[in-house]
Amino acid sequence: RAPSAYLQVWNFTIERELWKQSALTLGYSGSKGTHLGRRYDINRPFRTLEYYLAGFGFPRPYEFFNTINYFSWGSNSIYNALEISLRRRVTRGLFFRVGYLYSKSIDEASQFSDSSDGGYGGAIDPRNLKLERARSDWDRGHVFTAAFNWNLPVGRGQPLLSRLQGWKQMLLGGWQLSGTARAYSGPPFTVKTSDVEWDLGETDRPNRIGRGYMPEDAFPGKKGVDFPWFRLSDFEPVPCVDPSVSVTCLAQSAYGFSPFQIGNSGRNILDGPGLFVLDLGLRKNFNLGEQRSLQVRWDVFNVPNHTNFLLPNNLFNEPSGGYIDRVGESGRQGGPRVMQWALTYRF
Repeated sequence: RAPSAYLQVWNFTIERELWKQSALTLGYSGSKGTHLGRRYDINRPFRTLEYYLAGFGFPRPYEFFNTINYFSWGSNSIYNALEISLRRRVTRGLFFRVGYLYSKSIDEASQFSDSSDGGYGGAIDPRNLKLERARSDWDRGHVFTAAFNWNLPVGRGQPLLSRLQGWKQMLLGGWQLSGTARAYSGPPFTVKTSDVEWDLGETDRPNRIGRGYMPEDAFPGKKGVDFPWFRLSDFEPVPCVDPSVSVTCLAQSAYGFSPFQIGNSGRNILDGPGLFVLDLGLRKNFNLGEQRSLQVRWDVFNVPNHTNFLLPNNLFNEPSGGYIDRVGESGRQGGPRVMQWALTYRF
């Protein structure tokens, strides 16, 4: 029987009023996950150079069986976050809230399979699961959020055009402008090797021989579009013992790495592109009687039409390695700008 997964959560908050109608909040939150699920092959062969040279194949822990996918509940996670927010209560028709979050989420497995973009399902070595301890697939180091609502000071009784009457007041007065903004640092991803030959000594995680970080101005153009998002030359495939069998096989490592060794490139070691989205809405309510009203609204998602890229191709030894060919699917999620009009009648 699998043990029950559980989550411990703790929070601590301090709030102080800075000036009239405004407050600053400092907070800390954390959580710890225990008995979280993961999947890996407990019957992974013992692949070594000695077994290969002996020519008798690679033995498995459980003879007469092939792959045995084992669902384990022994993973753990830890999350810590510093939260800072500044908010202003509605004063003179203006409300705003600005927040900043600095956090880190670390776990030993974020998924059961390779369903998460950029992540790594299973385990590179089922006999040493601690090698998978790294940033969670969804970790975002820096998160900035903002929201506001402003009753525009236009129309009867307002600083601007205060003498409006009749249809002019109905047309120009009483509008509200609201908006939200989000800016996130990029999620992590795992660099992998494509078309590996496990029985020849390769593994799907390469050897890391450099940082892998690619500066924005390394080449002319846009990083991830005109040149790779990460430095491909900072990674080297784990060499194999028979390069004549595989066209992608590295016969000899320039840095002294040997076949059948696990690549030293860790899980979720590089950051993908960040996200920035600004949404605005303009609305006006028309009172049509005691129980009737009409609202006109115009919403614009991703106002600056900022391109928010998804994770790059994480296979470093492919021609398309490091390049990005996907963006957010809609304006709400960071995709191309989307506008909508809405007319709501309440009765």
